Amino acid sequence: LEKVNSWEAVVSTQSTGVETATKLPELKLHPKYRSNAEVKFMATLEKPRQVSGIKAGKIPLVRTLSSTKTWPEGNPTAGKFLSEEEHYLDAEDEPYYASKEVERLDDNLGAYTREQPQSDIIERITESRHQRHKQALEDLHEELGHLNKAIDPQIFNHLDNTKEQISWILSEIQILFSGIEKDVILYTYPLKRLQMLWDDVVGLLQKRNTDICSLSEKLTDTERERRDQITELFKQYSVLFHEIAYLSCDAINVLMDGELYSSNLLLLANYNYYANIISQIKLENVVKLRELRGKWEERLATWRDLHIHDTRSKFIQFMGTPAIVSCPDLAAVYEQMKCEMKGLLERRLNKVRTISSLKPPSITCSAVSHWYEDVCSLSLTLENTNSRYLAKLAAIEEKVVADCGFVADKMLLALKEEGVCSDEEGEELKQEELVPLIEAWHAVNRDKARATEREFTEAAAQFNANLHILYDFQTKGAKIWMDYKKAVNSKNNELSAMMKSCRQKHDDINQGLESALDMEMDRMRQDTNEQDLKRNLDRSVEALKEIAGAYDNFKTDMSDVIKHYPGMVLVELEKFASEVRAHLGCTEERKEEAIEGDDTTLSDSKPDEGTFLTETPQVAQQVAYSDEKFSALQQVLVQIYLDHLDSLKVEVEEDSAQNVEEKLSEIKSEVELRHHIHAPRAMRMRMDIFNVRVNELKNHDERVKQHAAGIALEISTLRGEFKDLGNEHTGKGREFKDLVDDCENALPSFEKTAHLNSLQTKVTAAYEEHMNQIKFELSTFRNKMEEKLNDLRESNQHFGLAFKPFAEGGNFGPDEIEKYRKKLEKCNLKIDNCETYILTELDGMESKCLDAAVEITNNFEIKLSMHQLDVAFLEKVNSWMSNCQVRIKTEVAACNMMSKKLKSSIEVLRKLIDSCARPHPDKPTVVPEEVLAAIPSIYQLFQERISYLDCAKNTPAATVKIAQDMSDIASIPDSQDLHSAVSITRNILQLARKSKVPIQEVESLEKKKPVPQENFYDWFIAKEQKEKVVTKRGKSRSDTADRSKRLGSASSRSSMMSVVLTEVQSFLPIIKKILQETQGALFVSSEAYYAQYQGPPLRAQISENLETCMEGLNKRLNNYYLQAEEYFNKCIQELREQLTDVLSLHTEVPRLLFSEILEKYVTEVSQKTAIIKHQFDQNKAKIGDLRETNKAQLKPILGHPNNEVDLNNLCRKEEDRMIRSGDVLNEFVNEMRNTETALAKEFVESVNECVQRLLTLFDQLITTDDVILGKVTEKKLPVATLLKKELRANLESEVLTTGLSKGGQQIRLLNMSDISHDSNSSSKAASVTTAKHTPVHEETVSSKNDVSEEYRNRFGLVMEQLDLISSQWVSSEEKWKRQWVSSVQHVRNLYKPS
Repeated sequence: LEKVNSWEAVVSTQSTGVETATKLPELKLHPKYRSNAEVKFMATLEKPRQVSGIKAGKIPLVRTLSSTKTWPEGNPTAGKFLSEEEHYLDAEDEPYYASKEVERLDDNLGAYTREQPQSDIIERITESRHQRHKQALEDLHEELGHLNKAIDPQIFNHLDNTKEQISWILSEIQILFSGIEKDVILYTYPLKRLQMLWDDVVGLLQKRNTDICSLSEKLTDTERERRDQITELFKQYSVLFHEIAYLSCDAINVLMDGELYSSNLLLLANYNYYANIISQIKLENVVKLRELRGKWEERLATWRDLHIHDTRSKFIQFMGTPAIVSCPDLAAVYEQMKCEMKGLLERRLNKVRTISSLKPPSITCSAVSHWYEDVCSLSLTLENTNSRYLAKLAAIEEKVVADCGFVADKMLLALKEEGVCSDEEGEELKQEELVPLIEAWHAVNRDKARATEREFTEAAAQFNANLHILYDFQTKGAKIWMDYKKAVNSKNNELSAMMKSCRQKHDDINQGLESALDMEMDRMRQDTNEQDLKRNLDRSVEALKEIAGAYDNFKTDMSDVIKHYPGMVLVELEKFASEVRAHLGCTEERKEEAIEGDDTTLSDSKPDEGTFLTETPQVAQQVAYSDEKFSALQQVLVQIYLDHLDSLKVEVEEDSAQNVEEKLSEIKSEVELRHHIHAPRAMRMRMDIFNVRVNELKNHDERVKQHAAGIALEISTLRGEFKDLGNEHTGKGREFKDLVDDCENALPSFEKTAHLNSLQTKVTAAYEEHMNQIKFELSTFRNKMEEKLNDLRESNQHFGLAFKPFAEGGNFGPDEIEKYRKKLEKCNLKIDNCETYILTELDGMESKCLDAAVEITNNFEIKLSMHQLDVAFLEKVNSWMSNCQVRIKTEVAACNMMSKKLKSSIEVLRKLIDSCARPHPDKPTVVPEEVLAAIPSIYQLFQERISYLDCAKNTPAATVKIAQDMSDIASIPDSQDLHSAVSITRNILQLARKSKVPIQEVESLEKKKPVPQENFYDWFIAKEQKEKVVTKRGKSRSDTADRSKRLGSASSRSSMMSVVLTEVQSFLPIIKKILQETQGALFVSSEAYYAQYQGPPLRAQISENLETCMEGLNKRLNNYYLQAEEYFNKCIQELREQLTDVLSLHTEVPRLLFSEILEKYVTEVSQKTAIIKHQFDQNKAKIGDLRETNKAQLKPILGHPNNEVDLNNLCRKEEDRMIRSGDVLNEFVNEMRNTETALAKEFVESVNECVQRLLTLFDQLITTDDVILGKVTEKKLPVATLLKKELRANLESEVLTTGLSKGGQQIRLLNMSDISHDSNSSSKAASVTTAKHTPVHEETVSSKNDVSEEYRNRFGLVMEQLDLISSQWVSSEEKWKRQWVSSVQHVRNLYKPS
């Protein structure tokens, strides 16, 4: 702020006017203090200027800030001059302006000057313009100076205000920092409060920065105002210069550019100095902020040091507590460790002493290793126990360290929560100040644990060294003993090898002798006579004796080898003894004593327990133990080895002697066994070779004889099989004939062509099967014969090849082979003779069987064809009758389906009416319109049903004409009333009186009345005038031809009978058409059958002639028609029941529709009137509030004359309220009446529309009166009952009528007068004329009247309520008016003089 005066000096210097501004030196600003516009402007000043044209009156002030090419696209003045830029780009100042001055002058200047004299008007005008131009330029400079003088004071005020504000902010900051100067007070401050102090300081500095920014904005706004005023001023004078026109436009533009340049230079200089001032203030603000921040951070660091010092002191005090210095948990673990380690050491020592039990002969290296592993395991257990307790100690130490660390962390957390230090600083404080204390305690206890561990490690190493020495000693002793055992085993193996070598030598000798023996035996096997066999047998016996002598030599040699074994074992024993003494370190004297066997010396010199052998002079100590216990244990082991060496020699001698004895015994037994096996070989040679060869010679002769006998037997067997085959074929021919006879006898029992065809197929198949089987058996036998004979030939050939001589591996001699081959040739000759005989007989057997089977089959075919013709006719008749039944049943099924569909539609209508009339949550929701929509489909179904049954009254009957003689079968009259029944009864009674016959007899006669026996089928086929009796079928062929001529061809008659009913679609005519077509087809089929067949029919079902056959068929068709007519009558009765049911359902429909209309309009009226009533209640409440307000304002003070105006105003307000009350009442009543009346009209229209819809719909309703009655079996009543009914009918005044459907009537519709009782309403009402009048029409009118009556009653009740409300309202208002007038008069009278 010390530089404010310099700022003011600068501003005053810049504000002296245009002249002062033009003398400013060239600006040299640092780039960082320049804006982009300044930089561009300075770059433009350094470039050479170029002249550009500007139109008069449009001089942009900022145009000189940058060149034309660098203007931004958004500059509003840039686009206006871009088009002229290229035109003026290359123009020069003077030449260009001179050309512009003379461009409009004439080219011939000389002629012009000669014709016109010179005048000075131009000079005078130019001078005048010059003076005016100069004056205008001076005025421009003067106004610029006045403008600057007016704006400079504003700048001084802005600077003074900013200076005062900055001074106040600095004083406030000093006050804030004075509170934290002392450390005692600073320690009590929380970090939040220190932060708040700094936030206050920052807020003040920000306010200072805001003031500086505000100063900058104010200065900028002031300069912007100066710029705008200069811009307007230059615009005015630019226009003025162009009006003076002393200079050309371009010159004026150059002049104005110069002036603009000077003014812009002034403005930029001001902006530059303002920016310098603001930047210096902001820089000072930043420096001050840095200074205050350093001071605040210094006090904050002091505050943190105070808190950290306090925390350090508390932690040192904590580490000095007894719980940390002497930890009880560590002492307990040390004591427990001492006890457990002592027990484990005792166990290990006992295990080491068990090595004395490992001694020869049971000692092995593996046993010593196991002992060593067990001791090492105990040592490992000791180490693990030590490690475990050390781990426990370490865990306790870690726990204590963790607890200390937790306390330290807790203290640091408190510091962090207070904001004394950050996480990194807290961690650093912990590592530098607190952790060393913890580590010091930890180091003391860790050194103690390490000392304990070191002692244990040294003891373990010493024990392991002694154990290893002892283990080596015992392992070496075990190895010496194992080597001795291996040496003894090797001597045993050497003995076995010597014995094996001796055995092999004698085996080779025996093998040579056995080979010589085998050669002699082979000679015996190939001899062909008994003399050679005996000679070779003697030689073989001599060879056997030589082999027995070789066995005795084997025994002698093996005994000599075995007797050398004891010496070999004693050599190994001496070697073992020397090694043991060398291992034990015994002297030569001790060795001699051991050899002599002086056991007493050893036993006397054996030391007591605890004494070592090293004290005796005979044993030298080889290895020094660090523990005396191990030394004593090794002396015990030395003594054990020496004792065992003394007893081993005796054991070895005894074992070797025993072994020699056992082996000699084995050799002796083996030689004896060989002699035992060799002794019977001579006997076996005689039996197995000599005797076998003799038997072979005998067997060869027997085999050839058996082969020849076998071939002869096979040939005889084959001849027997051929004879059996012929007998078998004869039997099969008889079986085939029996089968055909059975089929021929079964022909009359079959009723279908398919069965006959199957029977024919069966016979044909049996024939083919019979012949195929004959052929197959013959072929099989031939193949079998050929195969068997070929097998015999091959067997004979193979048997001849089996005679192999000895050279080829056989056992036949040459003489034997030649003799046997001659016998085989005779066998081949027998085989050829047998084959020739059998083939000759087979050729005639097949043709004989074929001829017999063909004859039997042809006889059956002749009878089968006759039966097939009859069965085909019967099947055709049955087919036409079945087809007729199927077609009739199809029509019946279609009729039933139509009835079922109608029933389902009626049930749907019943359910809809029930759901609509009696709603229930379990039923579907149905509206009356859905019920009404379901009715037309039912009408359509009824119409289709009636049309199909052709049962409508007043409808022409079907085109089929029934014969007059069938009147008894025709349907009865459509309706039979009571009068007809009574008249019939009367006639019966009169007839009884005339004939004097009792009534009961008359009734019995009526029952016994004969029925016409005219056949029904007469209306199918016209009768003949004259019948001709036909007796036999065979004799009536000419008569049948005559009848065919009279009746015409079958096709013409069929077409004639089908023409009548081609267009009929009702039930009974369709049935008649079906019967007619069936009858024609049956007649044609019958006529064709009787025309082509000769002789009487084979079937009893077939008549002898055509007329009898057609009579039976027509009776069946007549029965079909009677059944169809009965079914037709049932359909009529069912239809009448359905019509009655639908009529009863229709009676509920009108009431449902009218109830819905009534409910709809009642609901709509209730909703609309509820809104009107709600609005009326609100208005009523407002009027009541106004009444209460006026009542409260009517005070006695208003009666004073001075308050007359207020009283009159209050009275006028009350009058307005009363008027408003009447308006509200009238509005409510009118709206209610209008709403009720409008909805009543809509109700009437809806009801009338519904009535018209229902009446139009119900005009299509079909009742039982619209269909025929059909056949109704009436209940026969007694005569007295019938007479009583007649008398009762006569007494009645009106005649009974049974019809439901009457003629159409005119039904009156509703009118508004029926609802409102308004005399002004029109009394005329519209009406509707119906086509018929049924109970449903009556129910419609009745429901309409009931609904209109109910709505009229409600309408009248609403009107009465409105009248009541209106009268009550009016009476209340009149009563209040009287009370108000009385009260006002009373108030007026209060201040009147008495």
